[in-house]
Amino acid sequence: MKSVYLERSDFDATSLGNLLLEMYPFVGDSLGIYQDTLARGLRLSTATQHHNLIALARMLGYRLYGAQAATAAVAPLLPSLKGKHCSQTTHNGDHAHSTSMPFRTREP
Repeated sequence: MKSVYLERSDFDATSLGNLLLEMYPFVGDSLGIYQDTLARGLRLSTATQHHNLIALARMLGYRLYGAQAATAAVAPLLPSLKGKHCSQTTHNGDHAHSTSMPFRTREP
């Protein structure tokens, strides 16, 4: 370091000059990492942040939908009455309850 900075005479590790010399590369590395993160967010294949992916998808014309309720096909098994098979017909909008949550039927 003495050969590069000829005008400096204080090369103590705790000096202010040495602190500033060490801070320049640190700030440069931090800005480089930030710039790399921003550049990665500009391509769909390398984007990692959620808001960048949404912005890229909208730019490509993809329409995003909000949260939707889950649907599932249910085949309830009803017990037979005295050896006879019991059947139940459900209609759109019928309500039923399970032990954990209520649900409502909808059209197929």
